[in-house]
Amino acid sequence: MGAGRAHHTSTLLATGEVLITGGLYYKDNSYLDSAALYNPGTNNWAPVGAMHQPRAFHQAVRMDSQTGAGKLLISGGENSSQTLSSVEIYDPDNQMFEYDPQQEMKTARSHHCAVTLESGEVVVIGGKQSDGSVDGTGEVYQYPDGFKEQTFNLTQARMDHRCVSLAGGEVLITGGRNAEAPPRPVLKPIGSVAAGISSEDVVAYPGTVDRDAAGVGDAAADIDLTARRRPAPEFFQERFPQLEYLVVAEVARRYVTQVLNAAGQERLQPLFDVFAPPFLFY
Repeated sequence: MGAGRAHHTSTLLATGEVLITGGLYYKDNSYLDSAALYNPGTNNWAPVGAMHQPRAFHQAVRMDSQTGAGKLLISGGENSSQTLSSVEIYDPDNQMFEYDPQQEMKTARSHHCAVTLESGEVVVIGGKQSDGSVDGTGEVYQYPDGFKEQTFNLTQARMDHRCVSLAGGEVLITGGRNAEAPPRPVLKPIGSVAAGISSEDVVAYPGTVDRDAAGVGDAAADIDLTARRRPAPEFFQERFPQLEYLVVAEVARRYVTQVLNAAGQERLQPLFDVFAPPFLFY
């Protein structure tokens, strides 16, 4: 595919080829504007023209072969700076993306769904708005004129849902969520040790040792490799209100133990030999 990517789109063209667009490259957290075309006959990928804006969490649907000439409508999404209201048209004949700033959606949205109707129109539904709120509206696109002025409302706002076109011009909308997921701790490596919470989340006990001398890595503060450090109970209560503290603590403890064992850091194991999971922090 060229670049590794997630949260991209993959759409079957009338030719039998598959077009992938955009996405998020997690290695450096960059949003992609690139696209690639897969040919099942040759089992090869080939790059095509780039989109005008990098985007992920967007939608790409093939329009009707008569009213939309088999072109693709790429709608919305987000990048490092904003949630997008723009749309782009992919033309399979010249393998290029067309962008018209006059044909933007009424609402910037990502995590939405889009589907082509029997009439050839494309409907985009729901999603996440620029301010992080969940959208409860839909818009209709007609090629080549753009989006209609009139929008419609859902009975429930939703994002990360699915929609499919039914006979008679109806659309079935399923699932999704209507609120952002609660914040949760993120474990990430520092040297060969896992870390993921700040000093405000930690209950520490007296005693210090030079962290650099211990081979753990750069740090602004020293840390005691024999002292017990564990997240304060509030850390879990705020992030996992639906779970019992002991269950979450045990899961986290096992995860950190696996990280240590994989890294061969047996000398640091005493730091983690408490029931409530301790963490190194920076």
